Amino acid sequence: MDSFNVLENGQVMRVYNIRDNVVEVHHDMLYHVKLVSDKSVILPNNADSATVTATVYDYLDNLVNYAGDIHFRLGKSDPFALPAVGGVAVIEVTSDHVNMIDIAAWIDNGRSGVCVIDAKTV
Repeated sequence: MDSFNVLENGQVMRVYNIRDNVVEVHHDMLYHVKLVSDKSVILPNNADSATVTATVYDYLDNLVNYAGDIHFRLGKSDPFALPAVGGVAVIEVTSDHVNMIDIAAWIDNGRSGVCVIDAKTV
């Protein structure tokens, strides 16, 4: 049966037993962020908004009661951080002009999550 080895740097190795050999391969980071937006398209000119939720999971995709900061970056803007509550942080995204908004969220020593919102006239 496979098992996992968590390294000090946050990487998780999957351990396989193949015949008489033990093999370790990179599986994931200990924690990762998933981003979900309630809308993929919003209206420009700050006439609309999307709610983006960042949630922290472990390497087995279990929700983590993470209480540290979740860092966000929208497009090329400077990153900012929000404290997670129960492993979750929520932002509202608007745009003052027509554009694609690339959103990334991450935690220290974890894998990041990304999503894209299209601000356009429909």
